[in-house]
Amino acid sequence: MNIDFNACANFKGNNQSPLFLAEGNGRFRPSLRKIAAHCIQQGLNAVVLRSHSHQTGTDDRWKNYVEEIEGDRSFTYLGNGIIAFDNFYNPTKIPFYLIHGQGLATSAGDIEVLFTDRRIGGRGQNYEIDFNRLMDMIRTPDPSRDESQNPPMVIALQPHKWILGGSIDIESLERVDAFEVYSGLTGKKANNLAQKISILYNKPGVISSNSKILRDMGSSYTTLPIKIQDTMNSHEIARAIKSGVTNLVPDGKRSNSTLSKLVQIAAIAEVKLTGNKD
Repeated sequence: MNIDFNACANFKGNNQSPLFLAEGNGRFRPSLRKIAAHCIQQGLNAVVLRSHSHQTGTDDRWKNYVEEIEGDRSFTYLGNGIIAFDNFYNPTKIPFYLIHGQGLATSAGDIEVLFTDRRIGGRGQNYEIDFNRLMDMIRTPDPSRDESQNPPMVIALQPHKWILGGSIDIESLERVDAFEVYSGLTGKKANNLAQKISILYNKPGVISSNSKILRDMGSSYTTLPIKIQDTMNSHEIARAIKSGVTNLVPDGKRSNSTLSKLVQIAAIAEVKLTGNKD
C-alpha cells in the first residue's frame, strides 16, 4: 500500500484573498475527484489531507470535503475521518482512500492526528501552550465512537524541529506513534536528522510530500507492507494502516515538492505583508 501521510492541497483556508493564485494548484481547494484522479495516477492507495487547528481557529477544509460528497455516489464517507473512492468510478479498480489528518501546533512541535471524527482542538482553545494537555485529550477515548478499540494515531511532523527547539523530553516523545522522517518540503540535512532521531528513539517513520498544491501530492509517499480491501470498514482500515506503520523501516518514494516550496514562500511573504495568519 502506498500512502502520502501529509498533503495539504492548498496552503491556507478559503476565507481570504491570497497574493499567490494558481487555478487548481494554488490556494483554491481542488475537488476530491481531482485529488483522487491525480493521486491514483501517482500510484497512491491513500492520501492524508491535512487541515489545521490552532489557537485562533480551526479551518473547515475537511468539513467542506465531507459536504462535497453528499449526493455523489463516487465517494462514501466511512467515518473516523476516512472517505472511500468507489471502484465503479475508479478505472484502476484499486481501493483508494482519502484520510483526514488534523494538524496541530503544540509546545513541543507540530503533530498530525489521524482516524478520528472528533475535532481535536477548537476555535479559541489555545492547545499550543501544552503538548501533554493536548495528548491527554487525544488519548482519552470517546466511548460513543468506539475509540477504546481503535484510538487515534499521532504523528510527529518534522521531529528534528522538536529536538532543536529544546522543549521536548523522552517521556513526551514516547506518547507519539510515529515520526515524519521525510518531508518533500524539507531539505536533505533536516530529513536525515529526522530519520536519525526516529532511530535514536526507536519510533517508526513515515514519508510524506507535505505538498501545498495538487500537482505535488504523491511526489513522496510511504509504502506499507499491507493490503487494503474495498470491503473493509473504517476501523479495519485504520487498524491495518497502524499495524503497517508499527516497526516500519521507512520505505517508499522520496522527492522534493518543488513548486509547493514556492507557494509556501509566497504565503509566508503574504503573512509578513498583511498579518493574515489564517
